[in-house]
Amino acid sequence: MARILGLCLVAGFAFAACLIPGRGAAPEPAIEARLRHPVALALSDTGTRLLIANRCGTISTLDISLRKVIGETKVGGRLSDLTAVRDGRLLATDEEAGEVIELRDDNGTLRLLNRTKVPAFPVCVRCDSEGGRFYVSSLWTHTVTIVESGRQRSVEVPFAPRLLLPLAGSKKLLVADSFGGRLAVIDITTAKVDAVHALDAHAIRGMASGGDKILLAHQVLAPRTPTTAEEMHWGNVIRQEVRSLNLASLAGPGPDILRGSDSRPLGEPGRGAGDPAGLAVGQDGTTVVTIGGLGEIEFGKPKEIAWTRLTIGRRPTAVVLNKDASRAFVADTSSDTIVIVDLPDRKAAATVPLGARPELTSAERGEELFYDAHLSREGWMSCQSCHVDGHSNGGLSDTLSDGSFGAPKRVLSLLGVRDTGPWTWIGGAPDLSGQIHKSLQTTMRSLRVREEQVRDLTAYLQTLQPPPTAHAADDAAIGRGREVFNRHSCNKCHAPPLYTTPKTYDVGLHDEVGNLEFNPPSLRGVGQGGPYLHDGRAETLEDVLLRHKHPGPTPIAADEVKDLVIFLRSL
Repeated sequence: MARILGLCLVAGFAFAACLIPGRGAAPEPAIEARLRHPVALALSDTGTRLLIANRCGTISTLDISLRKVIGETKVGGRLSDLTAVRDGRLLATDEEAGEVIELRDDNGTLRLLNRTKVPAFPVCVRCDSEGGRFYVSSLWTHTVTIVESGRQRSVEVPFAPRLLLPLAGSKKLLVADSFGGRLAVIDITTAKVDAVHALDAHAIRGMASGGDKILLAHQVLAPRTPTTAEEMHWGNVIRQEVRSLNLASLAGPGPDILRGSDSRPLGEPGRGAGDPAGLAVGQDGTTVVTIGGLGEIEFGKPKEIAWTRLTIGRRPTAVVLNKDASRAFVADTSSDTIVIVDLPDRKAAATVPLGARPELTSAERGEELFYDAHLSREGWMSCQSCHVDGHSNGGLSDTLSDGSFGAPKRVLSLLGVRDTGPWTWIGGAPDLSGQIHKSLQTTMRSLRVREEQVRDLTAYLQTLQPPPTAHAADDAAIGRGREVFNRHSCNKCHAPPLYTTPKTYDVGLHDEVGNLEFNPPSLRGVGQGGPYLHDGRAETLEDVLLRHKHPGPTPIAADEVKDLVIFLRSL
C-alpha cells in the first residue's frame, strides 16, 4: 500500500523531473501558480539536493548544481517543518492533518513511506542521531510526543512548544516556547519534564547546538521603556540577540541557566534587526542568523567581533548549511524563493524561484506587511515582534495605546481580533483600522503610514481565527464550570458567544496613570494566553480567581475554581 501511495504522490499530485546522468534534466510540465511559502529546509543525504517544505502542502526539490527546482510533490495540507534522517528518509509535519509524514528521496523523486497521527497542530519534528526515534512538538495541545517503533509517549509541557533539540551525549530533549521565553528539558527515558527554565526573551525562532553551547535566536521586549522615537533609535524598546547557553546548565533544574552564558546583539542604533527567524551552526562554528523582518542574514564565528550582514530578499526564515559551512541555503517565505549564499565570498550566489505566483489579495499583502520590520523606525520591529504569529509574546509594552506613557500593558493576542472591538485595554479605539494606523505611528514609529498598508493589514487581521481550546476536558466539569461562570456574573462582562462586551468596567484594578475601567478581552482561547489581567500580574487562571479575587466581590470557592478553569479552557 505504501508503494502505491508513493507512486500516486509522484504521478497524481505534482511534477517530478529526475536528472539523467550525462543528459541534463527531463522536460518539465508547467508549474501551477500558487503561494508556496517555504518554511523548512533539509539537505539530501548526498548533499546534492535541497528539499523544501512549503506551507501550501508541497515539497519542492532543488538541484543544487543546476540551481533550479526539479520537482514539486503534494504531500499534505499545511506543512510546518521538515528534517532529514541519516538513512535518506525525510520527516515532515502536517499541521492541518495532525500527522508526521515519512518519505524517501530516491534521487530526486519523493516516495511516501508512512503517515503517523500525532497530537493536533504539530509544528516541529526532530530525530535522534541514529534515526530510530523522533520527537514532535504540538503547538496548541502543549505536548511533545516521543515516537519509537510505532509507540507514542506524549509529554505535556507548560507552554505552547515549537523548536526541539536533542541534547548531544544525553537522553534529554530541549523544548522552546513558541511565544514566550521558556525552555523545558524532557527526560526521554522517563518521558517526563525534568526542568523548566525562564529566559528574558520571546519569539525563540532559532535553536542549534554549537559544541558545548546551545544557541538561541530571539527577541527581548523592555516592558517599561516607552515607544518613543529616541528609545526606538537606540534599540531600547526591543532588541534582538543570539544567546549562548552552557549545555551543562540546561541539563538539570538549576536556578541560574545564564551562568557562563553570553549574548551577541543583532542590530545597532540606526539599523535594527527586526525578527530573527532562523539559525544554523556549522561544524567550524560558523553561525548564520536570518533577519526575517528586514530580508537580511547575519553570519560569522563566535569569537569574531564583527559579523557580516547581507540583504538577500524579503523575509528569510529557515536556513541550512552545507557540510563544510561554505554555503547557506535560505528560504525566503514571502517571495517563494531559495537564496544560495556563498559565505566565504560574502554574497548571494543565486536566487531560485520555486514557481509561478498568483496576484496577491489584500489579505495576502497584509500578511507580508505583518512580518515586515521596514514599517518601523530603523527596522527594529514588525507586528510579528510582539504579536508572534498573530498571538502574543505574553509581555508588557509601554505604548501610547491608552493615551499616555508610564502604564505598560500586556500584549493582547490578535487571534480573533475582528470580533473584539473596541480595541486596546481601555477600549479607546472603536475602529480596527484606526487602531492599526495608530500602532504604526506611536508604537512602531513608522515614518510614513500609507492608507493602503492599513487597509491590507486590516484585511489580514480579519482572517485570523481565535486559538483552539487549550485542553480537552469532560463535559460534566465544563457544565459545572459554566454554571459557576454565570452564577458569579462573569457573563456580564464576558458575554457569550464572543465572551466579551464593548463596554469598560471597574473591576477593582487600576494602572499607574489612574485608569480604573478596562475593556474585557475575549475569553475565547484564554487557556492559550497568560499571564493575565492588564499588567500581567496573574501568572495563571487560578491566580486570577483566587489570588487576585477577580471578578469579585463574592469569592469563588476553591472547588468551584477548578471547574470554572476547566470551562474557561474549553472556550
